[in-house]
Amino acid sequence: MPRLTRLPTLRIDPAEAFSFAYRGKTYGGLKGDTVATALYANGIRIFSRSIKYHRPRGLYSLDGESSNCLMDIDGVPNVHAELTPIRDGMNVRPQNVVGSPEIDLKGFMDKLDWAMPAGFYYRYFHKPYRLWPFFLRQIRKAAGIGVIDPSSRMEGRFDEQYLNGEVCVIGGGPAGMMAALV
Repeated sequence: MPRLTRLPTLRIDPAEAFSFAYRGKTYGGLKGDTVATALYANGIRIFSRSIKYHRPRGLYSLDGESSNCLMDIDGVPNVHAELTPIRDGMNVRPQNVVGSPEIDLKGFMDKLDWAMPAGFYYRYFHKPYRLWPFFLRQIRKAAGIGVIDPSSRMEGRFDEQYLNGEVCVIGGGPAGMMAALV
């Protein structure tokens, strides 16, 4: 895999290599790589598909702010691949694809964008009224991007915090700011 090796700001150590699985195939990465940079170095350019139209998504900003690099890493969905350091034996899978990221079976949705403007389901599927629950279930199935495995368990402890307040001010406009000050 061709890599940049002589940069003063390089954080990758070519002396230590790792192997990880992506879609059942083994790939290599270097110490200091993230999942996204290791995949990119191995020639993988499409990481996921957009939520609604299943358009191809790849590296965008490498800052963890976009949903382009959300992946299932070691059974945990919606993990930012551009922020997750590569580990030996890691199992990585793409999300929001039917088939492969390169050839997504729901890729035809991109050609139907004219029929699906924002909020289209509120106008189109309410009549006949008795079919709305069926359409709602189908829309909810199509809307999510991560699938949680019910048989998996999250290890470790998680913080819980219950906050109770006497007053709750909603809104940051002039009226909300005045209410918060009073």
